[in-house]
Amino acid sequence: MRRILTVITAIALLAACNKDKTAPLQPVDISVALQLSGEQNSLEIPYKGAKVTIINQTNNSKYTDSITVTNTNMVKFQQVIPGTYHITAELRVSAADYEKVTGQKVSGTVIFSGTLTATAVASSNALLVELRTGGGTDGWVFKQIYYAGSNVKDGASFRDQFIELYNNSDQVLYADSLYFAQIAGVNTALSKIDYNKGWYMTATGQYDWSKMPGNAVPNANIDFIYASAIFRIPGTGSTYPVEPGKSLIIAATAINHKIPFVDNGGTEVSVRNPDLTVDLSRAEFDVYMGDFPGKTPLSSDLKTTVTKLVVIANVNRDLIP
Repeated sequence: MRRILTVITAIALLAACNKDKTAPLQPVDISVALQLSGEQNSLEIPYKGAKVTIINQTNNSKYTDSITVTNTNMVKFQQVIPGTYHITAELRVSAADYEKVTGQKVSGTVIFSGTLTATAVASSNALLVELRTGGGTDGWVFKQIYYAGSNVKDGASFRDQFIELYNNSDQVLYADSLYFAQIAGVNTALSKIDYNKGWYMTATGQYDWSKMPGNAVPNANIDFIYASAIFRIPGTGSTYPVEPGKSLIIAATAINHKIPFVDNGGTEVSVRNPDLTVDLSRAEFDVYMGDFPGKTPLSSDLKTTVTKLVVIANVNRDLIP
């Protein structure tokens, strides 16, 4: 009798094991809500047209959907395979719509993007993706601002200026639609400023922005900063990934400044001591002012084949940090 019971028990256990092994995964629903990050969340930008993609990290199953109405910030993926998903979202806002909401003029489409990695194993999963211009700016730092240029007599003067942006985070960041600006200010020594002109602050020697024509804000010198140049990196939201601990270079002119070149006037230009300057021919971006309305580029501002920054505003004739 004991032998019969043992056999019956073994069969029951085997059946249970087989049942567990063949039990199918139950599909789940995933709702992805979008939200502009930080202070931008107060902007009344509609999410219509936003595109959301989720990719299962185990089997690479990919699902994509878009927001097609104006009164929601959410997309829903129904009956998908449970697991860990990498989620990317992108919202493209036209220059006209962006100006309508913010009052700021921009050149070209403004791209908000964001990513999230999350596990979805419950029957219903609600996830939130924060959108930022440039795909997130918390990890970006200026690693180098090569503003002085090389030796005026024996080097490349100021034409070899560049900026290095560094990914200081622990994740891939996308430089697409990342803006940076050069701040307007007074560089004159305090002892040489003519305060009788009335537009300087006596305490600091800087401009008194409260005296701007048409100014209507109470704290113009405290609550705002003022730019003399604004630039934007182009891209579609995921065109320019930068790995953690890596950088990208933005050159005034992306050429090898150690060797001779022919300037815009047809003159060959060389340096006396190549060791004093740098090779910027491998820079990811450069600035060209020849296509900007009302600007005549410097003779050294060549139209290279390197990807150009979008120039929003610039009082100078090149990238001059």
